[in-house]
Amino acid sequence: MSKNNTYALLISVGNYDDPKIMDLTSSRVDLFLMEDSLIEGLKISQDNIRLIGENGSATIHNLAHAMKDFSRMLKEEDTFLFYFSGHGSNGELIFSDQAIGLQSVINYIEKLPTKNKILILDCCYAGSFSEMAPRTINLQDSIQSFVGNGTAVLASSSADEMSRLGPGGDHSLFTGMVSNAFVSKQIIRKGKKSLASIIEYVRDLMDTWNRQHPEKSQQPIIRSSIGGTIYFDIEEYQPYQPKTMAYETQNYKLCSVKPLNNSQEKRLVAFVIPQKEDFEDEIPKITNHIANVLKVANIFATKKTELFFRNKSAKVIWCYFGKDESDIINSTHYAYSIWASNQKTADKYFRPHADAYIKDGIYIFKNSSYDMLRSMRDESINIKEYEEDVRKLFYRIIEHAEQYINCMTEVYNRRRSMEEAKKQYIPWVKEVYQLYYRLTDIAIAPDQIHDWVEEVLQLAGWVIDMTLILQNNSKTASFDDRNRWLFQNAVKNYYDSLEGLNV
Repeated sequence: MSKNNTYALLISVGNYDDPKIMDLTSSRVDLFLMEDSLIEGLKISQDNIRLIGENGSATIHNLAHAMKDFSRMLKEEDTFLFYFSGHGSNGELIFSDQAIGLQSVINYIEKLPTKNKILILDCCYAGSFSEMAPRTINLQDSIQSFVGNGTAVLASSSADEMSRLGPGGDHSLFTGMVSNAFVSKQIIRKGKKSLASIIEYVRDLMDTWNRQHPEKSQQPIIRSSIGGTIYFDIEEYQPYQPKTMAYETQNYKLCSVKPLNNSQEKRLVAFVIPQKEDFEDEIPKITNHIANVLKVANIFATKKTELFFRNKSAKVIWCYFGKDESDIINSTHYAYSIWASNQKTADKYFRPHADAYIKDGIYIFKNSSYDMLRSMRDESINIKEYEEDVRKLFYRIIEHAEQYINCMTEVYNRRRSMEEAKKQYIPWVKEVYQLYYRLTDIAIAPDQIHDWVEEVLQLAGWVIDMTLILQNNSKTASFDDRNRWLFQNAVKNYYDSLEGLNV
């Protein structure tokens, strides 16, 4: 697991010099609750956490001194987390001795020499700060300089709303919810926890609270200028490593094997390059030979299917034939064949077709479009120019996605209605589709960057999925549970795709 380069400044104000300001008895609980959740939930070293307010007092001098220390210590690859719990009023955070402008604190932290910053503000009227512009990316920028870079602010309440105590009254409601999100194991994916999943967890908790306590409801204001999201390493992750098989004989080269199991059958797919140029008559012989080798091969996609099918014989095996490595990379197949273990399985998979026939018990489908598909591959393409053309479209799609997510964040914040978002972004939907079509209509990718282009296309597809809630034909747009889930799922997959391209 990679080193956790997250540093935190936690401030909780309980005692106030001005007798007109009520002291807060929950300050110490808030402070230690946040510290414990960062250590337990985000695996931040206690040595990386600085506390102010352990005795209830936190002054402007304490803040200035701590910020000066962090500004000297932090490095570009670090994450900085700032937490404040106390009174807030008129766009200010109130410390024991005096107040300081909330926006000025955000502006200062944004300038710290780290790639990303997170502010958690738990005070009344915490949402009294400016909207944040989405991060932009220029063609000369690397994807690494964009993804995970920026500032996020999680505020407990809107600009005109009080921040409340949680059940029992010994800690702040919002701090409790954020702490719960930090320690939650259910939002860990592949050993990581994303800031986006933490935010969604907090929103869900607050929505539940507001439904159950309408007289004590509060609306968190959450804004971000981060490209994509931030991922925290939480635990060691060892993904299941699927086995494959590759070998070469005088008649053919087996390039790879993939499992295609369902709940009832062990099924495999082989990708094959025959050694002879004119090989169609050899397909049944090659298929039978591969089937004899593969039918008891223990090749699986998941541990669950391995436990279920291990050492069992395959019911059906597909062989996809290409004439060279480029065919295999681009899934351009001259033909495919099917071997079935028995007649019942054959009846299930040997489907009649004008381009198919059965020979020596093997079903063979000849791809009548093969020559056309081969001709579409322009082997004279300048890879550098091709990659630049794709990158231009890719970066524009990213910028559109970030703008849209930023807009929908304000819908979540209840600062903007779905009707307003729909009116503003219907033209945007058309442009996103145009970019997507241009991306998919571009020439077939050269083999050297084929996988990268496929990942870009997948990301673009998730951005298209984000638009679905705007394409509802009803006159009144809504952000109901179904639309919210559709949007959240598309955004989560978009973030995961961005992170994959960031590697």
